[in-house]
Amino acid sequence: MTVRVLGVARGYPSFDAPGRGSFVADHVTALRDAGAEVVVTSFETVQARGPQAEREAAADAAEELWRATLADPAVLSLGGGFGAEGVPVARLPVVRTWGAMDGSEVPVMVARHRAPLVAFGEAMAAAGRRFDVVHAHNGLPDGAAAVPLAAALGVPLVVTEHDSTVPDRLRDPAAAAVYRELLASATVVSVSEAIAARITDALDASGAPAARLHGVLPNVVPLSRFPPPSATDERDVDQLLWVGARAPHKGFETLLRAFAIAHTRRPALHLRAIGSSTPDDETRWRALIDDLGIGNAVVLEPAAAREDVGVVMRRAGLFVHPSPFETFGMVAAEALASGLPVAATPSGGVEGILDGDLARGEVALAPSPEALADAIERLRDRADTVDRPALRASVEARYAPNVIAARTLALYAEAGAGAVDEQTTEPVARSSRPIVGAVVVGRHPSAAARVEALPDGALPVRLVQPRVATAKAAVIGEARLLTRIARLRAGAAAGSSQGPAVADPMEAAWRELGGDDAPGRVVLVPADVEDVTTIATAFGGEGARHLAPGSLRWLGDVRDASSARVGR
Repeated sequence: MTVRVLGVARGYPSFDAPGRGSFVADHVTALRDAGAEVVVTSFETVQARGPQAEREAAADAAEELWRATLADPAVLSLGGGFGAEGVPVARLPVVRTWGAMDGSEVPVMVARHRAPLVAFGEAMAAAGRRFDVVHAHNGLPDGAAAVPLAAALGVPLVVTEHDSTVPDRLRDPAAAAVYRELLASATVVSVSEAIAARITDALDASGAPAARLHGVLPNVVPLSRFPPPSATDERDVDQLLWVGARAPHKGFETLLRAFAIAHTRRPALHLRAIGSSTPDDETRWRALIDDLGIGNAVVLEPAAAREDVGVVMRRAGLFVHPSPFETFGMVAAEALASGLPVAATPSGGVEGILDGDLARGEVALAPSPEALADAIERLRDRADTVDRPALRASVEARYAPNVIAARTLALYAEAGAGAVDEQTTEPVARSSRPIVGAVVVGRHPSAAARVEALPDGALPVRLVQPRVATAKAAVIGEARLLTRIARLRAGAAAGSSQGPAVADPMEAAWRELGGDDAPGRVVLVPADVEDVTTIATAFGGEGARHLAPGSLRWLGDVRDASSARVGR
């Protein structure tokens, strides 16, 4: 039986954030491998600038113009560079008009996400694409935005809650009201008991007791990226490993102070920390390392691919997880899968993964550096007797892709999702005209750097910045930025073989990429909200017909997978 799933995930890997929402891509991959048909809708936040009233007006105009493009088959792209390989993804543009993230923004945030999602879903249905279930990852805004779409499609809505910020945002009455509506309209599960308990407590504190979450659906652990431990692994039992952001909210200061205490007692211990860090945080950590006198025993390394992390995990002695709160604790599960026991602060999600089994690791008695240092020492005392294959087996039994896929499909059936005996719709709608070129319109100075960061690909891309008197154009050819055309003047095309002189630099760039004579479509891609209306008024008011169904993340997908892009 084939289940047709429409996934909704604001966080999903993209060219500019390849690690963001990787747990969603893992889940989608598991469903695909289990035989489900999946289409993913993600969101790209597009900035609106200026005074609030102007932002709202620009957002409304941009939403209206973009709405018409969401029925374009080119809104979906196929690829493997980002997200789940071979799974169609739509990067729906969402105009950001909200500010603070304290809960007060939730109604506006949900409304802005709801508009393009409903337009896209209804367009898919009108084109004959059917779904059996909508599965959103996170309740705010994804799940709440999907409520009317699931109702319109006549299918159940399932929501997996991963977001650690939700309990704090639910202190706002408006946010709590939206979440109560979600619980009444959908089957909502969480990735751990810890986050479910916090959400329940927050809702109960905000008013009358709300409906409870439906249960727990853990994240998938992509075991193929973390090979099983082997007797031939060359482990350094005194190496402590942390993989994750070196950020205050991840407890990195606690980790450094705990290590300093443990290192004083056991000088052979040394710490390897792999992950991202802001320049200011990195300066802070290096100063603290110097102050603690542990500079010769700590190595700070940049973030690495998961496959590379898997290699590192098979060489370390134990893993240290200092976070004060985790909804799940993916990296702890990955460590166990690599045969690496875990010493952790009490954080909620990680305790669920260790499940009170001392063979898997130690949870500190308190979130303090002293308590974490004690847990590290207790775990190091028995490191030589760790049954590393058993650690792997504990992850395989609970979080393997096939295990979580089976649980998910059972959840869909319980929620009321139907299924078909065989695939009845093509994974991606096809169009007769491929996209053969793109002109990025970007008034804001940041547009140039964002275009330069696009992935390599065969699709030529040109940047036009219409705000300056002499528009800059950047041409990206077969490889990234092979050539950059320094300036494109308003009438420079007069003697060009592309056609007569034009006053609009967008039209000039469009013509240089082939225009209407190209073997496919040349689209205009807005970098920011104000660029949408700039495009619409171009070409004597005809620019809207060339408006792309997305912004730069959409273009990144199309460029990365140009040989398999929608439209061919």
